[in-house]
Amino acid sequence: MARYDHLPIWRDAVSLAVLLEEAVRRFPRYHKYALGADLRRQAYAVCRHVVVANGEREGRLRAV
Repeated sequence: MARYDHLPIWRDAVSLAVLLEEAVRRFPRYHKYALGADLRRQAYAVCRHVVVANGEREGRLRAV
């Protein structure tokens, strides 16, 4: 299993996800569920892509 928690991009992606969680928490109700859900989903996707890219061999990436 490839390790990714030492990568600066991973730390930045997790920091972005945490920052967005805190920001979305203060959104009005309508925006929290409409925009907030999309922002969260995209931040988690960035984290998933970092994990997948780190686990693949160089030059060979697959779609998530």
